[in-house]
Amino acid sequence: MKVVFINFFLLFLISSLYSEKFSIFANFERVVVRANNKESILGSLWYWGSDEYFVDIFFPLKQKIKYNSKNFYLYYPDNNIAFKFSLNSIKDLIYFNPFSAQEIEKLVEKLGYKKNEKKSQNNYSEYKKKSSSYILVILKDEKGRITSLKIKDKKNFVFAHVVYEEYYEVDNRSFPTRLSGVFYDDIRKDYYSEKIEYKDIKINEKVPDEIANFSLPQNVLIKEFDFK
Repeated sequence: MKVVFINFFLLFLISSLYSEKFSIFANFERVVVRANNKESILGSLWYWGSDEYFVDIFFPLKQKIKYNSKNFYLYYPDNNIAFKFSLNSIKDLIYFNPFSAQEIEKLVEKLGYKKNEKKSQNNYSEYKKKSSSYILVILKDEKGRITSLKIKDKKNFVFAHVVYEEYYEVDNRSFPTRLSGVFYDDIRKDYYSEKIEYKDIKINEKVPDEIANFSLPQNVLIKEFDFK
């Protein structure tokens, strides 16, 4: 089976934001444009607890994702195959992004990135990791909400750029309901763009038992990947 990884842009930085009693539900549409090919993905997302997600993709391929801060499972029920991913680098972390974190700096620092105080000022911040050639650039608005996140190299070539818009506010919490991004490969040749819009947002709905307690079937084939 040819694996189509159509969900990598969905999961990133909401962990540590909300209390264990807080939950979010939203439907979403994700549009991916690569060359002359345009693909729409429809699904729904649950977030609850301190860092638990469940993403249900129902078009064009049925997929289910169970995610926490260390790894996630991508499951194709029609094929009875699953992929387990471990998250270790900021280069890959950019692709897991449903909501913007109010504590983005703390999460970046957990990955070993340090703020460059000489180049950071006001709402502009740069982060660098000794073992990595990538530089992370974060822009915020006057309310301290992230508006732009870039990954660039030392020559200022931007490999990834995500823009956050249309913030949803509830109980002193906020997250963007529209995200758009452009992503290049490592040789700076091929690229693709994405846009995600969240709607039908529900706050503090009871998480269904089949979502909260979701587990893979015992006979599923699991392949593991580790992002270094």
